[in-house]
Amino acid sequence: MFLNFIFLMSYALIPWTAINLVDYYVLRRGQYSVADIFDPDGIYGRFNPIAIGAFVFAVLAEIPFISMYYYTGPVAAYLGNIDLAWIVGVPVGACLYYFPMRARLSRTGPVQTATRW
Repeated sequence: MFLNFIFLMSYALIPWTAINLVDYYVLRRGQYSVADIFDPDGIYGRFNPIAIGAFVFAVLAEIPFISMYYYTGPVAAYLGNIDLAWIVGVPVGACLYYFPMRARLSRTGPVQTATRW
């Protein structure tokens, strides 16, 4: 039961991690405005619909590749109950976030880092 719980958490954490890594290292190159992270009306806004959509679709894309005690997806069953969901979650989450977010950032410009202390 505990191992299945860990697997279940990984199906959500893997796409979330891919989205965060792409945002930080590839799109923003480590440049964040820390003050705006905590400001709902700042440059990041209250929520990011691109990130939410990429996350939801990445988790949905993992479902056929899941192999657990309670559920085995059709692709995982065909491959002999091999769990490949994490391999699917990383590129799907990263690509579904990268391309629309890159277009959005090219329209709005780079992040302006705060210098106030």
